[in-house]
Amino acid sequence: MYPLIFYIASIMLIMACLFFLWKDRDNLFSLKSIFNIFYLFFFGLAPMIQFYNGVNSFFKGRPILPYQYATVSLIFLAIVWAYNLIYEYYKNKNILFLQSGIKIFSQFKALSPNVLLAIAVAIFLIKIILHEYSIIDIFSRNNAESTIANPVLLLALKNTKTLLIIFPITLFTYVLAGKLHINKYWWAFLAIISFINALPIGIPRALIAVVYLPIIVLLFPKIFKVKYFTLIFIFALSYFFPFFNQFRGGIHSFKDIDFSFETSHLNSGHYDNFYNFALTFFDMPVTFGKQLLGVVLFFVPRFLWPEKPYGSGRFLAESAGFDWKNVSENFFAEGYINFGIFGIIVWVILYALTTMVIDRKGKQSFIKNSAFKIFYLQMIFLSFYIMRGDLMSTFSMLFNFLLVNIFIIKTLNFYERDNKH
Repeated sequence: MYPLIFYIASIMLIMACLFFLWKDRDNLFSLKSIFNIFYLFFFGLAPMIQFYNGVNSFFKGRPILPYQYATVSLIFLAIVWAYNLIYEYYKNKNILFLQSGIKIFSQFKALSPNVLLAIAVAIFLIKIILHEYSIIDIFSRNNAESTIANPVLLLALKNTKTLLIIFPITLFTYVLAGKLHINKYWWAFLAIISFINALPIGIPRALIAVVYLPIIVLLFPKIFKVKYFTLIFIFALSYFFPFFNQFRGGIHSFKDIDFSFETSHLNSGHYDNFYNFALTFFDMPVTFGKQLLGVVLFFVPRFLWPEKPYGSGRFLAESAGFDWKNVSENFFAEGYINFGIFGIIVWVILYALTTMVIDRKGKQSFIKNSAFKIFYLQMIFLSFYIMRGDLMSTFSMLFNFLLVNIFIIKTLNFYERDNKH
């Protein structure tokens, strides 16, 4: 009985996601489309394949039972419908408290654009120094920490690593978009240091899509027309998502790289979101905001706050006895682990309203060709990882992108206003 309920709910969830993607077929380039693509894969297709193949646990955790499969599928069928209906209902309405939050982009003042180039160069030099003047070491993930003995320097790197990666390449994206005009020598130099600083095999998978896909969209806009966007994103998710995971442990030679296209990764821990949510919902205690406090205060060093909560993915992994601690934790599982069922409801409402407002602002930025469109492109691809979680790591990443974009946008805007006078 429960397997049948699970399969029916999963098929209905897939159909719901496809329906809302089809409904917005002329406007698919949005946060809303990423939401539906994500749940089509991670809570529709992948769990069905896993269940059919008898894969009911990951990381040596306990297996989830058929009634738990059915329950989680029904929960997310409700979430998908609730999100899309709330988004559609408020699409043409004013959400004052969210719109006022976006006004931060028009209330910040910065310095001249020369400062931006100087910061990009300084960041590149800092990373070279941290890697003991070896550019090759930058190409491999996790090498920076292993070469630093000074604990203060190590702490500084861990807290600024994302910022150091994304600033030069985000600045280069603004150059490509025509928002910062520099001579050809600076253009070439910025392109080189941006690429070396954020080489795809040397940075986390979560960052690759967020920093490189906006560049590809700007360079090849015809390929990323609305009607092709979903197909391209699904292909990238199916191939590149598992492909770049090879570099997490380090590749020692070209022969070690596997370029094959397989579907077996759907049975692997890459698609652990459904499983992790089930364990969270049935086994984990509600923390009444403790995990959320750790998210909001992510920047506080642990030596100043020894009781600082770990990310919910690690919290789950340790509680469930996983043999791997760096696991994902779904966005709505974060709502549950903080405030129970009420938390899921609040998370759905807030995410629907927030993405609707950002989509509206983003569409306007493309029409007006404003600088905000760069941040919007990054948000589209970052939202995939926000959904996958955990919230502490993705919120930290979001904060870094927000900080970099506000600084660049306001620097450019301030420079433009100064030139006009």
